[in-house]
Amino acid sequence: MNKKTRLWCIILFSFLGTSVAMAQKSEKDRHWVWELYGGANNYMTWEIETDVVYKPWRFIGVGAGFLFTPPIDGNKTYSGEARDKNLRWQIEENRLMYLFAFRSGVYLYSPPVYLNHDHDVALSFRVSPGVTIPLPPNLSTSVDYVPKDAIIHVPATSGEVSNSHAKACYYHVKFAMALEVERVSVLLGYTTSNYDLYGGSRNMIVEGQKIELPRKKQAGTFFIGLTYDF
Repeated sequence: MNKKTRLWCIILFSFLGTSVAMAQKSEKDRHWVWELYGGANNYMTWEIETDVVYKPWRFIGVGAGFLFTPPIDGNKTYSGEARDKNLRWQIEENRLMYLFAFRSGVYLYSPPVYLNHDHDVALSFRVSPGVTIPLPPNLSTSVDYVPKDAIIHVPATSGEVSNSHAKACYYHVKFAMALEVERVSVLLGYTTSNYDLYGGSRNMIVEGQKIELPRKKQAGTFFIGLTYDF
């Protein structure tokens, strides 16, 4: 285990320990939370996520939801030379990216810092480590074949290509500051993950060629969010 990983483990377990200790005094505050997030990541896609969280204690919860990642620029294509030298193959980028994923995790909440005497407005910090599972892990897509000398790129024919051996599960950690106003909270945060947005098509072979897709060592997302306790 390297120093960076060890540091993150210490931070998370310290936060968990504090939350558990505080939660022992607050078992009556059991409730559900609905969450909605929106942001943009370093793969240049939007991220929209919705979750439902169950909090058996005030400062600890478990939750699950769905992640939607539509591309910011939906017009990009990847192409190459076909075996028939008169044709070129092409695939739209949004067919090569994950659009949906399932997410679940543990939700840890800090004690609130109240901003008024009525204790109905507060600031808090939240951490949520968990897993991201793309749906489905391996993608299949159509390939268009366009004449090389075509002025308008109208496909002359098409085929299909599929991926295999994709990674089925990734980790993520969400960090957020929250402004709490009674049951509603507004969040500003950041998610770090090893989620590979092109993992479902990274092993695709088209006409004997591997598609050169973007690769990030670490995916990062800045987001804003809205949550409602019920």
